[in-house]
Amino acid sequence: KYDPKPRRTIVGTIGNLNGNQQRYLFTPNNKSLPQFLCPPTFRGLMADDSSTTGNNHQNDKDTTTSVICKAEYKYGSWKSNMRWPPCYNVQPIGGSCDVEGE
Repeated sequence: KYDPKPRRTIVGTIGNLNGNQQRYLFTPNNKSLPQFLCPPTFRGLMADDSSTTGNNHQNDKDTTTSVICKAEYKYGSWKSNMRWPPCYNVQPIGGSCDVEGE
């Protein structure tokens, strides 16, 4: 099915929503953009990526903040009753690099 709404691809990192292991916020690298709420299905992606760490949630948090991801925003999907705009199709694209720390 074709969706006529325009989309924007955004690059950024993922963080837990106030320590909640079930909801994640996507923080764009472009600081002029707001944070985005990841879909509930993104939890499954993070569980697959951190399967070698077992149930250690500290390692899960380190994994999410050190991975750069891309996400899509559909224009018009942010409703007035939502605190954060939703993002879709969140996919990891690689590890982050701290140039200042080298």
